[in-house]
Amino acid sequence: MATQDTADSIAKLASPLRGGLIEFLTSRWWVAFALSSICVVGGHIAIKAGLNAAARTSHTENVLTHVLHLIIQPEVLIGLAVYMVGTLCWMLAVSQKEISFLYPLASVNYVLVALASAAFLAENLPPRRVMGIVLVVCGIAASRVSPRTMVWLSVVLSAVAQVFLKHGLNCVKARVTRSHGTLGATAIAVMRQEWIWLWGMCFVAATGLWLLGVQRLDLSYAFPLLSLGYILVNILSMAFFRERVDHMRWLAVAIISLGVVLIAQS
Repeated sequence: MATQDTADSIAKLASPLRGGLIEFLTSRWWVAFALSSICVVGGHIAIKAGLNAAARTSHTENVLTHVLHLIIQPEVLIGLAVYMVGTLCWMLAVSQKEISFLYPLASVNYVLVALASAAFLAENLPPRRVMGIVLVVCGIAASRVSPRTMVWLSVVLSAVAQVFLKHGLNCVKARVTRSHGTLGATAIAVMRQEWIWLWGMCFVAATGLWLLGVQRLDLSYAFPLLSLGYILVNILSMAFFRERVDHMRWLAVAIISLGVVLIAQS
């Protein structure tokens, strides 16, 4: 009886939370859309990790057995479940916003999947593929997106550009160190480095998006959102360069995140 009373109490406490969460998702399309993107990207990464693991352990030539072996991989099952949650979130977003607006915006998942694949699956991202990703982002901006979306894309693109710049300069430093190059040789190496050219492309695209967005938004709203770049750069530097971020820096990131949320809701 005590167990039943405890379960009833927990259910009563959880009921408002569930209602509040559903109301929150159904009243803010961007929350549902963001969760959808996170689940789609996370689901695909988990599925790919499971398929990679299955490829190392499967030695059967029977097609049906091989397919069954792939499906029962824990990572694949988890990935499929997460992807289904993303589909439900997508349905919530579509119920609140025009599909002609959301569908082009969903192509940002191509960018997120590429970055996550490099970070978690150690996949190689050649400069030409990255250039294609940048063009996808520009295509998103060229579609019917709101000024707020332009500002958010500008911030994200600027953070990604810093990763390209850092990687390009690391490549230049390694090459110059091996060849004991002069200042002139260093300058030539910088000019020839494709990652630095990608940084320049991203910087130009981000600036264009920023100008288009700020043109129709209050500067007092848009400018503080640039601080989101601090958060993204910290996360990307940990993922791609294995940089150490101490507790105080994470505390600062959390405070900045709270400020960004408050600004976004204003």
